Amino acid sequence: MRARTLRPAVLACMLLAPAGAAPQAAAVRSDVLVVVQPGAADAAMVIVYPRPTPHARVRAHVQALARAGGWTVRGLVIQDRDIETSPAFGPPKKLGRQTSASFTAAGSPVRRSGAYRLQPFAEALAGLRRTKLVFMEGPDPNFRGLRRFESPEMAVLLEQDGAPYRYRIEHRGGPVPTLPVFEPEPPPAPKAPLPTRAEGRAMDARRIALVLLAASASGLIVLVALLLWGRRSQPPPGRRAQVHRIPRGGA
Repeated sequence: MRARTLRPAVLACMLLAPAGAAPQAAAVRSDVLVVVQPGAADAAMVIVYPRPTPHARVRAHVQALARAGGWTVRGLVIQDRDIETSPAFGPPKKLGRQTSASFTAAGSPVRRSGAYRLQPFAEALAGLRRTKLVFMEGPDPNFRGLRRFESPEMAVLLEQDGAPYRYRIEHRGGPVPTLPVFEPEPPPAPKAPLPTRAEGRAMDARRIALVLLAASASGLIVLVALLLWGRRSQPPPGRRAQVHRIPRGGA
């Protein structure tokens, strides 16, 4: 299955316009936007720069991305366009002139075993401070990809979990670290330590005390019941029990 062709102008309008409606997303401006439409063996990609950028620099970024990902670039088109927001989001607003590169990366899937390969993008665009990376796919309950990564050299954050998957990559300087492909499993909860011999004896003593207390309470209940039964069986005060005597020799 071949990845569908992505139109830079449409993507720029579609992705930039909703960001204006979300103050948190718009608060962080990116130096480059990379949009990926994954396929089975290749992927359609568009790199959008928010301002005019020399084509030689754009081509260098594409070549670096191909080397890092093991891809063959096909159909590379670099162009400058005047971009404005879509009328679907209100009156059109000019966003200025932007440079974009559209191409197909063939030879290796961008997604493997439920996770996206972020390392090629982090390495190829390391000269830019902030990269917005978008994978045009719906939410997947079996998604295992990286969600957060933090180091002195780089920070990676999954801002949107599907429809599309949107990452923010911040380069802080220094060599690019090796990013995990999968989100690390949380550490197991620590097990309670086994009691020591002294603690075990103390616990046994407490258990024995509870048993004795329960037994004592049961004994008191039995004793009180016997006393009450004895009091009920005695004649009332002032009255004596009648004694019947049998006369000798008959009545």
